[in-house]
Amino acid sequence: IRVGSDAAAIKYLERAMSIEKSSDILIPLAGAYDRAGMSEKAMAIWMMPEVRSSRENDADYWFSMGASHAAAGQTAEAEAAYRRSLQIRPDNADVVNNLGVLLFKKEDYAGALDCFKKQAAMQPESVDAKLNVAACHVRLGQINEAVDIWRGVVRTNPERVDIRLDLADGLWNTGDTPGARFHYATVNRTNPNNARALNGLGMWALLQTQNDEAESYFRKSISADRKFVPAFQNLAVVLERQNKIAEAVKVLEAALAMEPNNDAVKQQLARLKS
Repeated sequence: IRVGSDAAAIKYLERAMSIEKSSDILIPLAGAYDRAGMSEKAMAIWMMPEVRSSRENDADYWFSMGASHAAAGQTAEAEAAYRRSLQIRPDNADVVNNLGVLLFKKEDYAGALDCFKKQAAMQPESVDAKLNVAACHVRLGQINEAVDIWRGVVRTNPERVDIRLDLADGLWNTGDTPGARFHYATVNRTNPNNARALNGLGMWALLQTQNDEAESYFRKSISADRKFVPAFQNLAVVLERQNKIAEAVKVLEAALAMEPNNDAVKQQLARLKS
């Protein structure tokens, strides 16, 4: 285990377990099972009386139980185990993070936000914790709060293109279109084939009624990423402005083929066809 060879460790620990079922053998075996993706075997060990009776008040035991339940898709059981772990040791940032991720996946964004805020307070240098807080704000419709976080992350991590683009999108959606254009252009200078940045510059051109320039950007965005649906939608808008309705319909049909459940594309296409 210490040298990272869980497969070999499992072989020897299983042999040891056949001789003696002590917690000193069972617990490292369960951990090795977890890391090897054998969550059902790990869970079987965590539930053994030999383990449970000796670890009932062990925060790490409940953390491992939570991880095994989560890996097995047992959300309610995982949540209960994580919360029990935090009752014993409230300051474990890893458990707080795992609980936050679990709540986010079950769409309890308010609960997840509370967890990620606690984690960010415990680990103020953690960029991931900050981004998780921002993601919760987005799902709760609190875009301004997310923008503030993204702005801070970009300030200290200017090389994070993904976060700069999130910031740009957020600024655009909150009405700060010049600020959004600045960040799209910043990305475009160093990443000229970034589909999101090209699409953003196209949106700016569209806003300025520079239709030919907007069309060029949207076509470049599609060339950079043939599956980036927003560029298809925006290209259709430009084509409609140019009275190229048939071509706009084809563009939207291509987008709908990629995302058949995209309601925005469906509505845009239905309006053009009518």
